[in-house]
Amino acid sequence: YILDRLRLLILTLADGQPDAAEPTANEAYQLLRTQGLNADKTAASVIFNERVRTWKGEPFEQAMAYSYIAVQKAMRGEWDNARAAAQSSLFLLRDFGENERGEKLTAEDLARRAAETEARGGSGDALIDHGYTPIKTDFALGYLLAGLSNRALGRVDEASDNFREAAAVNPALGPLCEQLRTGDFNTVFVVDYGVGPRKTAFGRDNALVRFEPAWRST
Repeated sequence: YILDRLRLLILTLADGQPDAAEPTANEAYQLLRTQGLNADKTAASVIFNERVRTWKGEPFEQAMAYSYIAVQKAMRGEWDNARAAAQSSLFLLRDFGENERGEKLTAEDLARRAAETEARGGSGDALIDHGYTPIKTDFALGYLLAGLSNRALGRVDEASDNFREAAAVNPALGPLCEQLRTGDFNTVFVVDYGVGPRKTAFGRDNALVRFEPAWRST
């Protein structure tokens, strides 16, 4: 349901109709923001609404949805709402640490640990819900949109912080971030290009998911 709202939003923006996209963008935003946020503000995947459970998507999918909402608000000149949506895309991520080989813990490693915990009579869900450290996101687009919105609102220092984070995540964005920081522009283009990553199932019983590039990209 949320994915259909997002698709409609993207198509409506591609038609150059941000006003017509307003109800769709607002509905998607409310659904993404509903319940489920932990105290540390990491991404929550599920909405619980009485007896209804709604899947909100992987963190990457949620971040992209917030970005399109931010673009829609910016196209309408609603920079405060654009800022709120962009900031929502910058939720904390969960770092589960390293495996026995000193490598970043993979989804397979985490699933195995959860299964081992349950085999010993513990709770695998508790391991996943609490066995992590909240860390800053590396979502450069969110930082750019938040910086642009803050710049439009006259929040220069906050905008500079956002642009600095974007450039730290992706150094190739340095020149763009500097130009946006100085305000030496009068138009910003947000361009969709190429094909997004493909979401595929893998692992035992295809119980895990990952994103694989479908288009060469820097």
